[in-house]
Amino acid sequence: MQEHDDVRPAVASMDTSASGVTERVARLLLAFLGTEGHLTLPELMRRTGLPKSTTYRMVNDLIEYGLLERTAGGSVMPAMSMFELGLLTGRFRHLREGAAPVMQQLYDEFRQVVHLGVLTGIDVLYLLKIGGRPGSVLPTRDGGRMPAYLTGLGKAMIAFMPDPEIGTFIGTVLTEVPEIGCDPSAPWGELRKIQKYGIAFDSEEAVRGINCVAAPIFLPGTHGTAAVSVTGPIRSFDLRRAANSVALAAATVTRALGVRRTYNCP
Repeated sequence: MQEHDDVRPAVASMDTSASGVTERVARLLLAFLGTEGHLTLPELMRRTGLPKSTTYRMVNDLIEYGLLERTAGGSVMPAMSMFELGLLTGRFRHLREGAAPVMQQLYDEFRQVVHLGVLTGIDVLYLLKIGGRPGSVLPTRDGGRMPAYLTGLGKAMIAFMPDPEIGTFIGTVLTEVPEIGCDPSAPWGELRKIQKYGIAFDSEEAVRGINCVAAPIFLPGTHGTAAVSVTGPIRSFDLRRAANSVALAAATVTRALGVRRTYNCP
């Protein structure tokens, strides 16, 4: 499963105002979202729609200011300062810190990959991944994305959106990914089961040979949900055996965040 390749439209005319410069800086930095973390100059030009001279000049400026850095292969990647800024994101920092010990317990119990994620658009954004070997077929990483509708994490969060938002989400997916070609009413049956039992499954929908069990984490205020999951090979990982542990882990993190929510037993 490939992460999204977001390509920006070309810039018709160059705005030299302060707001125009800010927009171009934002385009360059946001171009790295949904990638492996490094881009060549031509890739940056294609993803931002900026001319070569502008891209070259602004990349050099951002390197000088410590926001980007060059790799040994000559491409460009976000610098360590960007990583540090990301860790300061308050809501998600507290979520990561609260979930990490519980996720480690899940990993110790099942010795399979454990994920923490939130929704962004129609994708799951992975905040934390524990476990996994180099060269694994599982293409996930901290800061990476996957289509939410294919993953247990995503379905666990989608199910607990208000019904009008679920309908909008389904409509957006069918518009942006028309090759799915399903009836808009088709996902509702599975989502209602997730709402009833508080657990979601993914059986080779995101990655062939891999299955997943996930449960929602309810966030304070109106921040919606996050989710935690355990993912492993379909031949050796028993989803049903892990379901109770995953639901308990999600409930533990929810309570640690100060949210009172009743979980049903799967």
